[in-house]
Amino acid sequence: MDNCPACERRFEGINDFPIVYITSVSIIKPQDVPKAVPNWYHEDMLEKETEGWNRKIVPSQVLNFFKRSPDKDELVHSEFVYTRPWEDQKENRGLPAKALNRPKFWHKSFNFAPFIKKLMTENTSVKQYFSTLDELVGHEVQTLRVIPSWQYYSHHQVYTIPDSGAGLMLQLSESKEKPSDNRVTELHIHCQGPNAGRAGGASTHELLKIGEIQYEGRIRK
Repeated sequence: MDNCPACERRFEGINDFPIVYITSVSIIKPQDVPKAVPNWYHEDMLEKETEGWNRKIVPSQVLNFFKRSPDKDELVHSEFVYTRPWEDQKENRGLPAKALNRPKFWHKSFNFAPFIKKLMTENTSVKQYFSTLDELVGHEVQTLRVIPSWQYYSHHQVYTIPDSGAGLMLQLSESKEKPSDNRVTELHIHCQGPNAGRAGGASTHELLKIGEIQYEGRIRK
């Protein structure tokens, strides 16, 4: 069912249905969370001190790893994800790299992977929510039972995850893929995104898809 039979309004997502039948719920296992889940923001770093450029220097352990591993472009070290300069990545792939009038920048981003794993293994609110979803499989329920009871921000359409330790949020977004007659709502972890000021204000940034809910949307007869 894609449209309301009474008013023909299109059902855009799971929130538009008063009742849903939950066909299946799948959540990734903590061990399947990638080792690197970098933040959108990265710090530019240099391989060595360069006159005229006030940047931090990449740790020697990181540089040594990349020298030993020319096929690797990314490394998790301490709490961060380090990325090889884009120009070097292209060169290692045999692609032409544009000449620069500046030094090559390495990138350093905060790694959210440990926080996401901790959410899934230790966060009481998250574990309880996932447990509730599992219990709803095979049942017709009011849609409100499928939605987290956490604080909701309608502008970004995200739910603030209690005690996440990193300002993490959960978003339920409708998938474009539609297996058989079921609809699919995807579960995504978000963090704070860039603030565009007058051009759009604060935003959120998608970090990782952690699961999905397959359901059949229904209405009261």
